[in-house]
Amino acid sequence: MGFFIIASLILVSIIHHRFFDSISKLARDRKFAAFISDVRSHKGVDARIFWEFREFFDTGTFSFPPHTVTFLETQHLTPIVDNAAATQILQYDSPHIHSEDFVVKKPFQLANPLLSPTLSVECVDPNSTIYVDDNTLIYHKDKNTVRILFAASIDAMRTANGFFDYQPDELFFLQDKFWVDITDIRTN
Repeated sequence: MGFFIIASLILVSIIHHRFFDSISKLARDRKFAAFISDVRSHKGVDARIFWEFREFFDTGTFSFPPHTVTFLETQHLTPIVDNAAATQILQYDSPHIHSEDFVVKKPFQLANPLLSPTLSVECVDPNSTIYVDDNTLIYHKDKNTVRILFAASIDAMRTANGFFDYQPDELFFLQDKFWVDITDIRTN
C-alpha cells in the first residue's frame, strides 16, 4: 500500500511539473507575442511596456555593477567614464531571460562596433529579423534565442526604471547619453 502511495505521488509530481512547464511556456509565448505586437504598433519599444514585459515574462533578479551605490531602496550612479563607449548600469537574470542595460554616448547607432561588433544590423540574417528600425533590432539569434536590442532616451529610461534616484549629479552624468538594452530570451 505504501509503495502505491509513493509511486502515485511521484507520478503526480512528474505530470504536474510537465503540465506546469507547458502552461508556463504557453503564457510566455503569449506575453512575447503581445510584446512584439506592441513594438510593431508603436513602431519601436515603449520603455515602460518593455520593463513590465521583462519582469513578468519570467521572474528573475536584478543585479547592479559596482559603480552604482545602494541608497535606501534606490541606486545612485557614480560618475560614468566619459571615454567609455558603454557603461553597464543594470542586469536582469532569470531562467529564460538575460538582460543588460547600458548608458552609451550619443550618437548611438545599432551598427556601433564599439558597443559590440555582433550587434550590427548588417551582421543579422534578414530572414531571422522580427523587427528593425533606427533604434530597435529584434531577431532570432539562434534556434532557441530571440535577441532584443534597443536604444531609448534617458527620459524614457527614467519613466521605466525606478531603481535610480536621478539626483542632479546623476542627471549631469547622463547628459548626452542613451539608454541601451540588450536582452536574450530563451524561447524553448
